[in-house]
Amino acid sequence: MVNDKTRIIGDPGKFEGECVFVRDLWHDVVMNGMEDETVYDGDTPVSVVLLDKETRKDFELDETDYAVCLWEDSNGFVRSRVMSESDLTAFRSESTFRSECESDSTEEEE
Repeated sequence: MVNDKTRIIGDPGKFEGECVFVRDLWHDVVMNGMEDETVYDGDTPVSVVLLDKETRKDFELDETDYAVCLWEDSNGFVRSRVMSESDLTAFRSESTFRSECESDSTEEEE
């Protein structure tokens, strides 16, 4: 069941407590390997989906919302965080996060 006012998924399951668009992005983008970037938090892959103007409008997000980060927690639930461009930049630069491309180039140098 989805709360029509908040568009939050209320049914128990993988997407419980998340906005409807998180389920849609997970199925349509992440599960098809079409995310814009993958960043790792330790061993947890975090899929980064950049938002264009049309997508922000469709999902009823603010103009400052730049990306949605999606990951699966240790219990199998999908979690998300909507980020501004500066938040995403800070997120990428945190020491525990590295992009998939950075990890590949590091391995090649060794």
